[in-house]
Amino acid sequence: MPVLFIMNSPGGSPTASEELSEYLKDYNKEKNVTMYVQSVAASGGYYIASAIKPLIANKNAMVGSIGVILPHYSIGKLAETIGVEEDDLSSSEYKKPISLFKKVGDKERAYLKKQLPTPTYNNFIDSVASNRGIERGKLLPYTEGKIFVANSPEIKDILVDEVLVLHKAKARMKKRLGKKVNFVNIMPEEKIGFLKDKIEFKFSLDSKFDEGLR
Repeated sequence: MPVLFIMNSPGGSPTASEELSEYLKDYNKEKNVTMYVQSVAASGGYYIASAIKPLIANKNAMVGSIGVILPHYSIGKLAETIGVEEDDLSSSEYKKPISLFKKVGDKERAYLKKQLPTPTYNNFIDSVASNRGIERGKLLPYTEGKIFVANSPEIKDILVDEVLVLHKAKARMKKRLGKKVNFVNIMPEEKIGFLKDKIEFKFSLDSKFDEGLR
């Protein structure tokens, strides 16, 4: 069954991005996947979107943000105010390199960057370069965490192959397949996760305008 994959993601887990990216590539060998970036494919979202060529996007979609971040928050002053102290034991020097109760030290920062963000970042770059079929060196100027609008001339054939609106992408699929095609939204109806009452998961912009394309 051919798939129109509509991407709307600001990113997420590197491992989840790798899993879905590889799954899409394998699925595309058996079936046909069309990748369309509707509003945003950033960070892990772009990691996934890059798995399919050509990568088609709305001209105003945001793409890129190739990079890795390891967030850390220090609540030491707050903890001191309310009388909370950290008191734990660890087996070795690097078992607990960071704590919420203090800022990350220079030694710990260098250690963590070397062990986690840097190798993950290199994996990210290598995967996108391979997915896009371009040399690593050619991709590097676009891997500094920068975000781009999809129709920026500088990213043509680097991050995005073609700019198109969704109903025309659907019409092209119909013409290519040469038979009656119905587009079925497979997004889950039930809301997911602990924010299920706060987030709406129906991203489809289908309306009466494109009913004839379904």
